Order: sequence, then structure tokens, then C-alpha cells
Amino acid sequence: MKGQGANYGDHCFIMDMDSRPFVKRIRQEIAVLAEPDFEEAISRVRQSYENDGFQLTDAQDEQLNLAADLLRSELEQRIRYLGKPSILTAGHTEAWYGGPPSDSIHWPAFQQYLRSEKNWDEDTVHTITESSEEIVSRLGNPAKAESFVKGLVVGHV
Repeated sequence: MKGQGANYGDHCFIMDMDSRPFVKRIRQEIAVLAEPDFEEAISRVRQSYENDGFQLTDAQDEQLNLAADLLRSELEQRIRYLGKPSILTAGHTEAWYGGPPSDSIHWPAFQQYLRSEKNWDEDTVHTITESSEEIVSRLGNPAKAESFVKGLVVGHV
């Protein structure tokens, strides 16, 4: 019996009702892995069936692979790589902030503090400036009504 269909970019998947348990099992396995590794999750699902004394039929194996493909495409649609290894986004991509204004006194003073008091080299200060500007540009644009954005910044502190 045919079930729900999904269209992800160039891929169209028709998922049989029999695929749904595999989608759930793969999601459960991915959740316990340190990184979302679909091949490892599929292997763990197959192994769990074998541990319970079951051998997947060819049709069930095909459904398992279809479920994994569907989940891969779903993940690819939800997360976009923006060009820097440290930045992932699931939606908001408008870069509205180009750095502090030319008459700013705070950021130049902080840069000078890093150079003179902390003895940080120019490349490090420049990298901090670029990263800070990129992070702030991903915040909601306060000039727009829909400026609410949630996020998480992870890095070396």
C-alpha cells in the first residue's frame, strides 16, 4: 500500500507504509550517535533486527535504504552550508550588517586593547573582527519587523 510522498530538490521519494518504522528506527540510532552518520545508523538498525533473530527481506532492505535516503534529503534541506566551516543555518541568511560604522569608538578601542594589552598579532585580531561581523550579520535585522532569530555560537573562548 502506497503512503506519503516527499519531494526534496531533484529527488522525489514515494515511501511505502512499511518504510515508516525504518524512518523512526534510523532517527533513533542517529540520535545516539555522536555525529549523524547514516551508514552507521543503517548498520545498527540491520544489526538490531539480526540480534532479535530476524533477517531483512530484500523488500525490507530496500525500504530501509529508501528511508535513509529520505532522511538524508530532509537533513540537506534543513541545513545549509554558507561558505565558512563554522557557520550553518537552517533558514535566516540575510547578511545586513557590514561591520561597525566608521565613527564607532568601541570596536577600534577593543582591537587596540587586543593588540597592545594582550599582544595579539594582527591576523588574530582581523580574524576576530571578521567572525564577529559575520555573527552579528546573522542576527535579525532590527530595521525589519520580522527580526527575531534564535541561534547558538560555539567556539574557542
